[in-house]
Formats: sequence, C-alpha cells, structure tokens
Amino acid sequence: MGRDFLLSIMEEFVSKLGLDWRLFTAQLVNFLLLLFILKITVYKPVLNMLADRSRKIEQGIKDAEASTKRLSEINQLEQSRLAEATAKAEELMRNMEKNAVAKEVALVAKAEAKAADLVRNAEARMLASQKESEALLLGQAKELIRSVVFKIAKKDPEAFDARLVEEAFSELKKK
Repeated sequence: MGRDFLLSIMEEFVSKLGLDWRLFTAQLVNFLLLLFILKITVYKPVLNMLADRSRKIEQGIKDAEASTKRLSEINQLEQSRLAEATAKAEELMRNMEKNAVAKEVALVAKAEAKAADLVRNAEARMLASQKESEALLLGQAKELIRSVVFKIAKKDPEAFDARLVEEAFSELKKK
C-alpha cells in the first residue's frame, strides 16, 4: 500500500508538471545514448590527450633535472680541467724559468771563458810587443852607448871592440 500511494503521488505530480512518461523515457534513453557516444568519441580521447600531456610534462621535468645535473657535472669537469691546465701551465713556466736560468748561467760562463781567453791573448800580445820593444830599445841603447863611448873617448870607432860594447850592454841588462 505504501508503494501504490507513492506511485500515485508521483503520477499526480508528474501530470501536474505536464510530463509524459513515454516522452521522458525516450529522452532519457537518448541522453544516455548521447552520453555513451560522447564518452567513447570525446571523453576517452580527451583523457588520453591529458594523460599524454601529463607524461610529456613529467618527462620534460625529468629531462630538465637530468640536464641540470649534467650541466653541473660538466661545470665540475670544466673546473677540474681548468685547474689541471693551470697547474700544467705553472709547471711549464717553472721549467722554462729553470731552463732560462741554466742557459743564462751557461752563457755567462761561456762569456767569462771567452773574456779570459781574450785577456790571455791580449797579455800574450802585450808580452810579445813588450819583448819586441825591449829588443828594439836594447838595440838602440847599444848604438847609443857605442856612440857615447866613442865621443867620450874621442877615439876611432874601430878601436873599440864589439866585445866591450856587449859587456857594457850585459851590465846594463842586469840592472
């Protein structure tokens, strides 16, 4: 009885609203059919498109994180290689400085040896020149002594023996 009563109230309410059950049922079936068709043709592709977009966004985020990590690794690698290159350059500069100092020392030693040779050669030439000058001077001194002795003695030059000149000259040499 409660059920019949409820149905009668609904029928009365529906009739007052002007609803036709057959028309309402047909529209409900059409709506459900349209909903089913839209779900298959539109809703699933839209969901698939949104899922794809979400996957692409997540992949983009992962790629960005990987790129950031890789960039950080590359920066660290660059810093380490730069430090290595700087160390090698400094080592090369130290070696070049050592080589330059060694070459400088060798050049100075060579120059000093050459200067010593030049001094020895100059001394040898000077001694030779001095001996030559002494010999020339001694020859001139012999002639001068001879002429002085001749003038003092007022004697004939043949009277003086060459031996006397030599003795006087050797005494002069000893002094």
